Amino acid sequence: MPDVHANVEAISGLREMLLRFGYSQTEAVEQVRHTCDGVLDNLQTTRQRWEYEVRHRNEAAQACTEEAIYAAHQGYYIDCSPEYAALQDAEDSLNRSLRALYRFEHALDQLRPIHNRTARSLDSDVPRAVSYLEALLSGMEAYLAVQILGSSTTNSTPSTGASASESKDIQQPSMLERESGPESRERGGGLESRG
Repeated sequence: MPDVHANVEAISGLREMLLRFGYSQTEAVEQVRHTCDGVLDNLQTTRQRWEYEVRHRNEAAQACTEEAIYAAHQGYYIDCSPEYAALQDAEDSLNRSLRALYRFEHALDQLRPIHNRTARSLDSDVPRAVSYLEALLSGMEAYLAVQILGSSTTNSTPSTGASASESKDIQQPSMLERESGPESRERGGGLESRG
């Protein structure tokens, strides 16, 4: 039974380790999802901000162009190069944000199946393995209980055998008396009668 006790302790330890693994990995998977959602939101916000800047600076450049045309008819000059430079900067920033968003969404598309498989495994495989170990532990503990009960019964058996032996020893003289009693009395009576 020492081996059985050792197995019970080992399986109990494995169960605890599996539970801790499940909890930690579930938290890790949730943290990855939360982080990815945060990065995606930031990239989308950046894209939206630069889309707004492009529209706003484009309107400013167009307005400057109209004023420059009107000024040219009036005989003076308006320089719109700063507005167009600002528009170009906004368009470059928008293109960079779009590329970053595209790359991240592409990485998410590759990560999502792995994430989903891991989440399903943690939701189903780990609890199923824990249930199997718990059932195994229950069976081994029941076996130990039966063994302990049988051991206690075996330990009490010799005292019963001793009492039976003593009983036989007590009954033995009475058997000798039965064998010698009646016939001896009859033989004894005949001898007395012949005398």
